[in-house]
Amino acid sequence: MRGHGGAVNDLKAHPCAPHFLLSASRDESCRLWNVDNGVCVAIFAGAFGHKNEVLSVDIKPNVLFFGKKGNGSDREPSADDQDDRDFVFVSGAMDMCVKVWTTRGYLHLLELSETWPDLKNAPLARVGCSRSEIFEKDNGIKTFLDDDDGQGKLPSMSKPFPTANVQTPLFSSHKVHGSYVDCVRWFGDLLLTKSVEQCLKLWAPELRHDGRVGESFRKVKEFPAKYADIYYLRFAVDVGAGAVVCGNRKGQMFVWNANAGAGYVRGG
Repeated sequence: MRGHGGAVNDLKAHPCAPHFLLSASRDESCRLWNVDNGVCVAIFAGAFGHKNEVLSVDIKPNVLFFGKKGNGSDREPSADDQDDRDFVFVSGAMDMCVKVWTTRGYLHLLELSETWPDLKNAPLARVGCSRSEIFEKDNGIKTFLDDDDGQGKLPSMSKPFPTANVQTPLFSSHKVHGSYVDCVRWFGDLLLTKSVEQCLKLWAPELRHDGRVGESFRKVKEFPAKYADIYYLRFAVDVGAGAVVCGNRKGQMFVWNANAGAGYVRGG
């Protein structure tokens, strides 16, 4: 799969749909791929994106679904469960920013990538158009709305996949850390992030859904990690056990219970 204009610094597969792969690159972008057919579903970069290398990404483990539910019926999601069906991820970069992104408004492209290039079933989508703009249902028959004569047509094999260009994140802040953000992880609805400040930070971002970018956040806890002061030291998380583990430049490892009141269990 080709697309990035620089080194690929991190890769992450969706925990519930591992054929969707997220990549982070030196070219200041993140890209979402369907590895079953090599399609680039979306590019997350631009005016409100990162301004330096993206070093780390992590995907929120939501269960993705499109038009079909377990009972086989079609339904459009309500506002209450919209968050549960979006592809949501966090990114950290050398511009000191942490950003949270979503595929809201582009889920039809994830669905389209599942059948592409199955011309009998895949509608011709346009970047930025909504699901209702792609097709309408008339007595159970899908009618494509992209052509001039209104009769509908199927996409040509010569047409590229209509990759989305997402330029605006849900959340963005450069105030969480004062240097490179080299590791980011979800911890439930909280974020656990690290820089070169010899500590890990657990915090809650403001995620808005009114078209505005959230900027505020609430600090929950800090985990000190002495001598973890060099760039690109990663940490690991087991959300089920509430465990966080990080190493340092002296070969020591620190283990914390993130659910405990004091936080600290033992150090190397």
